[in-house]
Amino acid sequence: MTQEEGSHRILIGDKVLLACVGALVGISLLVMCSAISSVAYKHPENLWAPYIEHCTHLLLGIICFFIAYFVPWKWMRLGTYALTGLAVITLLLLAYKSGQGETVNGATRALHIGGFPIQPIEFAKLAMILLFSDRLCHYQHDHSDLKKQDWWILMVSLSVIFILVAIQNLSSAIIIFTVCYIMLYLGRVKMRSLLLIAGAVVCIGTLIVGFGLAFPEKMPKRFLTWIHRIEYFFENSSRKDLTGDSEPDERDYVITDENRQAEYSKIAIANGLYPKGPGGSIERDFLPLAFSDYIYAIVVEEYSIVGGFIVMLIYFCILYRAGITARKSSDPLLSLMSMGLAICLVLQACISMGVTVSLGPVTGQPLPLISRGGFSILFTSIYLGLLYKISAKVIFENEKQPS
Repeated sequence: MTQEEGSHRILIGDKVLLACVGALVGISLLVMCSAISSVAYKHPENLWAPYIEHCTHLLLGIICFFIAYFVPWKWMRLGTYALTGLAVITLLLLAYKSGQGETVNGATRALHIGGFPIQPIEFAKLAMILLFSDRLCHYQHDHSDLKKQDWWILMVSLSVIFILVAIQNLSSAIIIFTVCYIMLYLGRVKMRSLLLIAGAVVCIGTLIVGFGLAFPEKMPKRFLTWIHRIEYFFENSSRKDLTGDSEPDERDYVITDENRQAEYSKIAIANGLYPKGPGGSIERDFLPLAFSDYIYAIVVEEYSIVGGFIVMLIYFCILYRAGITARKSSDPLLSLMSMGLAICLVLQACISMGVTVSLGPVTGQPLPLISRGGFSILFTSIYLGLLYKISAKVIFENEKQPS
């Protein structure tokens, strides 16, 4: 057995990382018993059907975890470019079918192939992480700047993916761009180039927003949704800052379709001052998407701020362990891939938790491996499986080195 074969056939990966994965799965199983109640009511013939479906998705996620762990390394580079192509094709199909079938605020989030929902945005996230890792790793030993062909490959791919993803989900597009930008920084790209990219993004973004505000009738419905959410968030925040200790505004007590998610989330978190315990959530029946985008509010309501802190700690522990793996690895590809995967997961988790506690406008990001959602669970499991695979290879190589 070769060194490379042994590194991915022996379960010698980071046990702390594996424990974090197990903890997230356990928390998901426990919290979902409460959070999924609003869906269960729609299945009076079998109230357990939605929960069983969620358990099935978690089981499939575990299978995907080990598939990602055992996939041969020699397939990774070929898979990177195939996945990038698949992401672009499926995103184009998604844009073509935008507004058709099941939509969320005018956006079509999934393609239904053979009756199974496919979310191209998940393909795009993973593809960009693998692509940036593959191209940047060649410049880590001599600290030279990227060649023009690599700049073209990375920037064109990122621009196309960003635009296609932003059409459907701006927050996911921002996550993809942020992760790739951090990977450029970790990949020792010169600061001059990083500042140039940041400046170009700010200028283009300002022009698009300015044009959209001036001519809203010429912009897609999704643009108006983004602007409305951002305006509502900042208007609500500034109103509270200005009132200070003065008489409360009656709008603070009126729940409308516009603020329903945010207000019921606040109530659930406030209830967490005296934790309700497993299955004791009150707001699960009133909070829209309690099983998905706002599941963190149910965690806090049932298990108090301590439970919320533990969930947050688990995600940051995954990032920390990925950093340790990256630091110990002598292969730049593994280091960049490890950090890219972990940053993407933790950034999504932070956005999801931040929106739940009203630190940002509504984005629609689920809490990785805890929220309900089949395709999201599968890809989160693939991320974690690759992280565990990378840690196993690094541990195996370090053990084989002569002392």
